[in-house]
Amino acid sequence: AQRVSGLDVRPAPAWMRVRLALAGQRPISNLVDISNFVMLETAQPLHFYDFDRLAGGELIARDARPGETIRTLDGANRPLDPRFLVIADDREPQSVAGLMGGAGSEVTAATRELLVEAATFSGPRVRRMSVALGLRTAASARHEKGLPPGLAPWGAARAAHLLQLEGATVHAPFEATPAVKLAPPKPVRISLARFPALLGIEIAEAEAVAALSHLGFEAHATADDSQIGEAPRRCLDVTPPPWRGDVTIAEDVVEEVARIVGYDRIVAHMPPILDQEVSSAEYRAESRVAHALAELGFREAVTLALQPRAIGETYVNAGVAVPGGAVEILNPISEEQRFLRFSLVPALLALAQRYGADDSFRAFEVGHTFATGVEAATVETPEAVWLAAMPATDAPSWRDGGFLGFKGEAVALVRSLTGRTPEAVAA
Repeated sequence: AQRVSGLDVRPAPAWMRVRLALAGQRPISNLVDISNFVMLETAQPLHFYDFDRLAGGELIARDARPGETIRTLDGANRPLDPRFLVIADDREPQSVAGLMGGAGSEVTAATRELLVEAATFSGPRVRRMSVALGLRTAASARHEKGLPPGLAPWGAARAAHLLQLEGATVHAPFEATPAVKLAPPKPVRISLARFPALLGIEIAEAEAVAALSHLGFEAHATADDSQIGEAPRRCLDVTPPPWRGDVTIAEDVVEEVARIVGYDRIVAHMPPILDQEVSSAEYRAESRVAHALAELGFREAVTLALQPRAIGETYVNAGVAVPGGAVEILNPISEEQRFLRFSLVPALLALAQRYGADDSFRAFEVGHTFATGVEAATVETPEAVWLAAMPATDAPSWRDGGFLGFKGEAVALVRSLTGRTPEAVAA
């Protein structure tokens, strides 16, 4: 932390505002803009606290206490628990570490003194907090990947230099140069044969070295003769730059090379088809249903098995019972994909809403739904749903493509699957 005084909140210099705008950031004020600029320039997230609004004038890194809450900068009141790491003053939490600051010490136009935080937080812990709060920020995206500890003083030094250019006084500043030595990640040795094995294409040695050098890596070709009785293999000794602590194994290096040489060079190949025949009774039954519906003019849809919480809440609010218990994903990619589907209907209705302007839209899906069993185990239940999107009119005709038409298709489906009419089946 660094204490900065003598501040004058005003627009940032034009050159900084232009660079932020080109990077997709909206310029706000010199203080906020310096924080964002340093994060983009050095990859080190910073947080500025209004020093006069900190009880005790200090920052304390600690676990959140049971029952604590914080009002974050986005205006939301967020509950905390001991899983969370917070940065607090003598009175209460002032930020969720590595994620978002609190409104209690927010920098405003009246701010005259700052406490600048430049820190390195545990990536997995920041990720767990982000998921638990349903909150993801530019700072958390960087902390989650794991930042080198040596980056924090570098970012603090850069912020101090820019604040001094704005006329502020930095108390006991770090060296305002990038002279802070960053410990490089461990070198990675990779055989050149790994590139075609993982990518399906040959990557020349010189091309791999050039691609890595563009990203700040050091790569040197060498011969690995450690395998007794085998000819030496051509390898690359790759040293990632200090800011790439996420590159630790050979597969990481292959991925870096692939994104520079271009994914478009990777040729698409059909995977080898298994010789064994798929002959399960469930598969044959689903296949018969799908073919019967296709013969009736329906098109098969394949929708995602993940859905947001809002779909289940809509059912409950409408008084429609949700079968079984909802299956929640422990580590969802996003809030829109937090639950496994309990029915195929919502996704097909979304398709009908999207393409329903076409009166000929007729779709079905044969798939699985999920519910928690008695012992909280996930149970897969096969479900087939077909959907006919019929045009809505002020005076619908039940004889002109409406209910009777749909009933006829249902009768035809039963006849196709059983060889009998529904009346005969019921008998």
